[in-house]
Amino acid sequence: MKKRLSLDRKYLLVTGIIMQIILLLPWISLGGKRYNTYAYLFRLHASEDMQTVMRADFASIGEGWMDWTDIQSMMFVFIGQLLLLVVLQILGIISILQVFSNKKKGLVSGVCLVICAANLFSITSGPTFYMDSWFAKLYLLIMLILQGINLIGYRMIDSWVEATEEMRRIKEHERQVKKERKERLVFEGKYSALFYQVVWKNFKSNWATYRIFVLVDTVSISFIFAGMGMREMLSGMQGVENLLTGQGLGTILLNFLASAIIISIFMIVSVLMFYLKNHMSSYSLFQNLGIRSKTLYLFIGTELAVCMILALIGGCILGNVILFVCRISIRNGFNGAILLENITVKSYLLTLLVSFLVYLISAMATHDVYYETGGTSARYKAVQKEKMPGILSPLFMIFGAGVIVFSVYGFSQREHAEGMVYIVFFLIGLYLFMRHCWNMYLRLRKKKNSIYLGSLLKKNYFYHHFKTAYRYLFLFTLLHICVLFVFSREVTTSLIEEEPEIMFPYDYVCMAIEDDMPIFEEIKNENQAEVLSYPMVRVSNADNSTDINGAMECIQPQGQHIGISESTYRKLCENIGEKPKQLNLAEDGSEIYVIYQEDKSVRAHPIDYYMGTKTPYLHIGQPLIAYDYVKREKLFQPRKVIGMERTSLIGNLRQGEHENIVVFSDGYFAEVEDMWKTTIYWNGEQISEEEAIEDVTIHHWPDQLVLINMADDQKQDVEEKLQIFEDNHVFDNSFDSEVQSWYSKTTLIDQIKSERFMNIAVSMFIMIIMAIVSLLLLYMKVESEMDEKKRRQEFLECMGMRKRERLQIIKSELGFYFWVPMTISIISIIVFTAITWKLRLFSQTDCIAYSKVLTIIFLIYTAVELLGMKCLEYYIIRKVEGSHGNNH
Repeated sequence: MKKRLSLDRKYLLVTGIIMQIILLLPWISLGGKRYNTYAYLFRLHASEDMQTVMRADFASIGEGWMDWTDIQSMMFVFIGQLLLLVVLQILGIISILQVFSNKKKGLVSGVCLVICAANLFSITSGPTFYMDSWFAKLYLLIMLILQGINLIGYRMIDSWVEATEEMRRIKEHERQVKKERKERLVFEGKYSALFYQVVWKNFKSNWATYRIFVLVDTVSISFIFAGMGMREMLSGMQGVENLLTGQGLGTILLNFLASAIIISIFMIVSVLMFYLKNHMSSYSLFQNLGIRSKTLYLFIGTELAVCMILALIGGCILGNVILFVCRISIRNGFNGAILLENITVKSYLLTLLVSFLVYLISAMATHDVYYETGGTSARYKAVQKEKMPGILSPLFMIFGAGVIVFSVYGFSQREHAEGMVYIVFFLIGLYLFMRHCWNMYLRLRKKKNSIYLGSLLKKNYFYHHFKTAYRYLFLFTLLHICVLFVFSREVTTSLIEEEPEIMFPYDYVCMAIEDDMPIFEEIKNENQAEVLSYPMVRVSNADNSTDINGAMECIQPQGQHIGISESTYRKLCENIGEKPKQLNLAEDGSEIYVIYQEDKSVRAHPIDYYMGTKTPYLHIGQPLIAYDYVKREKLFQPRKVIGMERTSLIGNLRQGEHENIVVFSDGYFAEVEDMWKTTIYWNGEQISEEEAIEDVTIHHWPDQLVLINMADDQKQDVEEKLQIFEDNHVFDNSFDSEVQSWYSKTTLIDQIKSERFMNIAVSMFIMIIMAIVSLLLLYMKVESEMDEKKRRQEFLECMGMRKRERLQIIKSELGFYFWVPMTISIISIIVFTAITWKLRLFSQTDCIAYSKVLTIIFLIYTAVELLGMKCLEYYIIRKVEGSHGNNH
């Protein structure tokens, strides 16, 4: 009887035939005709000049994809791809023939896969990627995928039968083992009342642990809920989204949420370790008494679940209290002028989701500790020494130092816009550097007996509990940096700002065209207004967002700014009483001078975010909505910034995100002033004057900067006329809701005052929360070590140590967690504060004012932390010195 084909050989036969069919398909689409591999090779072979044939064939896909002077190398690549496909088909036929033999599939499959990979890697050097047909573009990739499926599927099916049989035997064995275990451990009755009494006694004896667990989790979840709720509460404020997107309140809330989540993870990890450490002896005792594993796990799971549910409920309640206080503060700050949204179920669901993720990450971080909470060794877990880093510690320390240098340098570059990511990198580098530097310091001390033995009693905890001690050390450092730099920066810069009225030298600022001038003549004559007009051009940048955008697309959003000449710059400076600088800009427009119209509270940023370079890519004209990315550098020409300043030359119109002043040389400005007449408005291409049809192919972008001052009693009538002016510029306002055709001084002043209040209120709220967190963590650390300290103090007293010396050990240990993190934080804060001053172009007066406010915040924060430490110090002394004798 003839032997049937096995499953793996059937698979090879089917996939091999499919690949043979696909290799014969006409996949090359050129000039409206389709060829398969053999047909096109025959076409080239039959021609007298292959280069001429290929030039004619591939002209249909355009000449922009390659340099036609390199047609010969392209031809060789494409012919090589076709020949490899022929070889692939021959090998495929050989593979099919092998199916009917008794030979195993050998080298053929691997060679086919290498051929497909080589074809795919050469795709950018040939023309297939640029063909119009999607099948032609993906053909080589499809062949690679099919060959991979052929090979991998064969390998899987080849071992499927054997693996299936082995799995069946394993499952049968496991079933028998489970059956035997179930019969052996069957529990027919019910737990006695004594069992539940023991469980209840155990719960009451560990109430302090549960109390700390619930307290820490409650505080952590309340931060998350407060952040979610505050975001929803402020979402309905009129204008708040447009005003603060990207740098004001939105960024503060985002930073708060990120910080709250990170700190919550640290806190929950710490409290989980504390919980497990204090329960290991109980778990071990229950196991030795014969409790079933299922019951023990149920017991542990119930404890954790109840604690987490209580923490969720308490966190939501405490979060609502926090939001209630915030709501009252905001209403009082705005004198009831704004309407705050109510907290809906959305905030509760988001809090539940984020809390679940935080618990999940925290559980993963404490997995090793949880895994070791079984067996008789658990009873000794509390006294086991924590392993210190090994011989690679110097390398990690150097790597951490490198990350610190990288983050500080990156933060100091204006094009990175004071990115929070560099603060995160700094903290990561600081974690590695501090951890391994401290490890090396302790190891060096240990090698010197006189130093090591002389301070053993004070330093022994750090040798014995290295990981726990460092975890708290770094967390305190992290909190100090967040409070004294990340969020105090927002408070400080908002407090030292000049009055908003000073930032607006004109009542109204308008971006107009020649056809609008009759409206301004009417305002000048009928409303006795002072009207000044200067020539301008719209200037847009390639990328106005810190978000990652694809370079092979039309990037949105683009920023819109005001381009003026050097002569206009000097006149505007004279109008506000400032001395203009001598710029001497290049006549070809390659050099520019930038005036950032923003206040001190706005983070430093470049005028263009594209490519993250110091050279902005700027386009003369309004934003482009559909340009060819290949021509981006031609449309958005790179310019060199030879100087910059921060001032309100015509008014702080959009906090520096839009409407900055870009100064060009007089000669270059004269060249581009009328460029709108020959520029296609949607893609920036240049056309002839005959092809230029207004509002069809071209659009008259603003070319007149109109500045208006007048008496207050005339403003209502003027704004009605400016509303008509705005209706005539609907298209200009359609690019970005932030950029308007005219701006009112009164409206902008109200917005800036609102932003300042929110910056100060939210940032101070976050700083207070973080101060509470630091004290709560210190309390948790104290409680987790209380039993150990009691035993140690009793031992030292029995050994004859005087009380004064015993108390000194307690004070020095606790003081270490105040002075070391605070010292490291101060050094870090000084560095980043100096960089911030430089980036934001602060004057000497600004730096002095900033230092004064920051010093006050620092003193208050330090006093609170120091007072909390002293209270805990007294608490420890009262506990260990007042009760350890009775415990004995």
